[in-house]
Amino acid sequence: MGSGRIEKVIGSGRIEKVIGSGRIEKVIGSGRIEKVMGSGHIEKVMESGRIEKVMGSGRIEKVIGSGRIEKVMGSGRIEKVMGSGRIEKVMGSGRIEKVMGSGRIEKVMGSGRIEKVGDQGILRK
Repeated sequence: MGSGRIEKVIGSGRIEKVIGSGRIEKVIGSGRIEKVMGSGHIEKVMESGRIEKVMGSGRIEKVIGSGRIEKVMGSGRIEKVMGSGRIEKVMGSGRIEKVMGSGRIEKVMGSGRIEKVGDQGILRK
């Protein structure tokens, strides 16, 4: 819907909704994207990566492995999720650079910035 743009879907990748000017560049393997609203931008989803919601001008650059992102609201930006990393909420202009191994981030609100979470690290708020 709107001027949504999808460039490549390879394998059993699944995209459910693109609303507004959302842009998706690559979905490789069994990656799954559920909703992209506003001007959300997703660059790569590889293997079984899963993205549930991108709202506003949220931007996601790479999801590799079984990484899972649940919500990106506002102008949140996520650069890399590797391994089984999981991000639950990024609100406001929060920025996350790397989540590696089984690291987990639950909430980033306001203009919070996280640079690295490695190997089973858990950040709650």
